[in-house]
Amino acid sequence: MFNLEKQISAWRSQMLAAGLQTPVPLDELETHLRDDIARQIKSGLGETEAFQLAIQKLGPAATLKSEFEIARAPLNARARKLIFAFVVFSLVSLSMLILPVFKVGSFSEMDALQQLSGIAAIVTALLLGLAGWFGHRFFLVFSGKRAKAAVIISATALWMLWNVAFLWVIALRFDFTIGGFGAAFLWSFAALGGLLFGLHFGIERAAVRRAIA
Repeated sequence: MFNLEKQISAWRSQMLAAGLQTPVPLDELETHLRDDIARQIKSGLGETEAFQLAIQKLGPAATLKSEFEIARAPLNARARKLIFAFVVFSLVSLSMLILPVFKVGSFSEMDALQQLSGIAAIVTALLLGLAGWFGHRFFLVFSGKRAKAAVIISATALWMLWNVAFLWVIALRFDFTIGGFGAAFLWSFAALGGLLFGLHFGIERAAVRRAIA
């Protein structure tokens, strides 16, 4: 005896075996399948005929998988670019530790306290970037690209304006030693830059994860 629920379950297993393992697209396909079956039954067909006709309309698993892969290609490329940006950020942050740790160039005049402060600024930048990357679940997913771009651009503009103000206002008004200026600059540029990158990583990764899910 034909059992519709068992047939739909078997169809879903076939989709999973064919590679359609992402829950959301597969759930959407099942919803379309059930809706089509219901329409066919209302039109007078039996469950067996309605199921077979609905399956034919959806197409074979290989075709559906290919269509989903084509649709997901831009998202996968976007995810790869985001991973690349995160790796570059992490490597740059770690390489910047060379400056205060080994007192390179202008950082050679740092005393022990300034050296520790500079190291702390870079570590803070790295931790903020990591927090944004791994804490993407706590970030809002913007419905439109413009809203997301506006947030990121605004944050970047504020970071740039702050650094301009630091270099041309704060640094000129305070009598920094060379070592003290180096430590303060790392907090202004690197630590706040880490906050900016953390914001960017969190927003972008939240959007990509939501789209791919």
